[in-house]
Amino acid sequence: MRRLSSISSSFILSFLGLTLFTEAAIAQGRDSYVEQCLERDEAIVINACTTLIESGVESDRNLAVSHFHRGRAHFRNEDFDLAIQDFDQAIGFRPGFLNAFFQRGDVYLATEQYGLALQDYDEVLRLDPTDAIAFKYRGDVYLAQGNSERAIQDYDEALRL
Repeated sequence: MRRLSSISSSFILSFLGLTLFTEAAIAQGRDSYVEQCLERDEAIVINACTTLIESGVESDRNLAVSHFHRGRAHFRNEDFDLAIQDFDQAIGFRPGFLNAFFQRGDVYLATEQYGLALQDYDEVLRLDPTDAIAFKYRGDVYLAQGNSERAIQDYDEALRL
């Protein structure tokens, strides 16, 4: 009986050690993906962020950030539909995510979807009325729409800030 107890104890300690080792390895792997999600190389970013998104263990905040960075990589690759999908997801996980609204507005501006770009830049300015860059980009939208008066107002406000 004593031998069985000793074997059981050894098994439990080995199992706990393996579990802790596995958890540490998973955490280390996750940290590597987080770092890669912030890289400049679009393929690395897309792969790492996708891994984090599909892991099933990330918080809503981390999912928002992963979608945001993957969306930026898609935008740089000019995969505009995928970028918009990721920015939509980022905003869904974190509704006040100012940078996701800003980047999605940039995609809409680049694809000449001016009404949608205005909505996103308006939301950025609702969240942060002192964002000079948002005024500048919103001015760009107004100018592209032929509304030079509104464009000048936004450019003036950007300069004032």
